Amino acid sequence: MCKKRLLVYAVAVLLTAILAVGCEPENSTIPTPSGPDNPGGTVEADTLVAAVFSVSDSQKVRFSPGNLQYINHQWRFAEHQGDVLSVYNDDTCDLFRWSAENTNWGLTDEETAGANTWMYYREPFVDYGTNQQLIESLGEGWRTLTAEEWDYLLNKRTFDGDTGLYNSYMNVRINGQYGLLIFPDGYTQQLEHPGVIPDSCVFLPASGYRMDGHLYDTNSKGYYRTASPHPTTLWECVTVRFYQDNGFPKARLGYSHRTIGVAVRLVRDVE
Repeated sequence: MCKKRLLVYAVAVLLTAILAVGCEPENSTIPTPSGPDNPGGTVEADTLVAAVFSVSDSQKVRFSPGNLQYINHQWRFAEHQGDVLSVYNDDTCDLFRWSAENTNWGLTDEETAGANTWMYYREPFVDYGTNQQLIESLGEGWRTLTAEEWDYLLNKRTFDGDTGLYNSYMNVRINGQYGLLIFPDGYTQQLEHPGVIPDSCVFLPASGYRMDGHLYDTNSKGYYRTASPHPTTLWECVTVRFYQDNGFPKARLGYSHRTIGVAVRLVRDVE
């Protein structure tokens, strides 16, 4: 292994250990995930991850401050980047199926759809960010990244000539919550982070997925929505996945059934 890779690996291991201390400042409590019994506060639309992230050679975005949530018939952002919901029902959701004209923004379940559930989800994607209630609460311009944009964000941005794992992102565990930490453009690895998520970074919690009314892989694997359908198959789409494979972190794009509910993290374009 060359000296550069040894140094990168050493920095990554040390940063992971530091970040694992927690995502809240010292002497504060661990944030409780928002839910019906703990509704928390709706984050204002102008409270964003301030840093800029390139998703193509010509387009940059800023991320919403937390994952998309639907609670008590209201669309909102999670109060904290690491928040995930531990339950799912008609009024509590942060794992959304493929959004189309007849799927109620991906909330439609098997009981409603019936035996031919997949047919509900074969139509073209309708972006969650175009939901009128969401626009009224959180403003216009929110959208879901395409598969190509996710791939560029994770694998093609250059940091001192390097790309991918430990350069544009790394898998971390913070306050016991496993997730993906994505570095903004121009980010320089620093070893003095005081045990918090750096203000400029995006943290995607591994909230698993939902299927048949049940939650799976919570806090062990992350699944995130893209706006891209499968190129040939009507009932599948492209999903971002991250997990540990025999102790080695991986983040990749793969295909999944549209009826599987996954997390959604919206962005706004930087003009």
